[in-house]
Amino acid sequence: MWYQLSGPGAAALVGEERIASVSVDRVGYSVQPYVPGRKWAARGRLWLVLEPRLTYWRPSAGTSETDTVQVQPASFTLTGSGGTRLRLSGSAIGLGRRPPPGGSPLTEEGTGTLIADVPASMRAATLVFRFSGSIRLPKGSVSWSAYSGSVGTMRLSLR
Repeated sequence: MWYQLSGPGAAALVGEERIASVSVDRVGYSVQPYVPGRKWAARGRLWLVLEPRLTYWRPSAGTSETDTVQVQPASFTLTGSGGTRLRLSGSAIGLGRRPPPGGSPLTEEGTGTLIADVPASMRAATLVFRFSGSIRLPKGSVSWSAYSGSVGTMRLSLR
């Protein structure tokens, strides 16, 4: 998913230098009756544990630059059978905390954990990713706007 950067942190950038991508590479997931810190799921329920791996890419970044990206859990929407929206909880997923390996372009990855309480009978779900969070370049914070089509959809088979 591609985004146009603007604001104080992007003031010195021109044209294509203002383009960045935040996307989901893959999502590991499992359905479990017990999750540490959550305890046992209620009767007739299970915990759906999602582990999305995200990538941030800014093609114009120099080898000495480090961007910081925070992807909020609200970036993810989980829908069960029949269109029932399921609440996901978790912490922000941080990306861009280290310099680029071997040079430009800047590519950063991060993995987070999101958890949903789902009916034990649920067989499939749809996970939608639409970036919500913050991007900070070395010269400061930026605002961003999505290009069309900046939504990723994944179908999860739970059994």
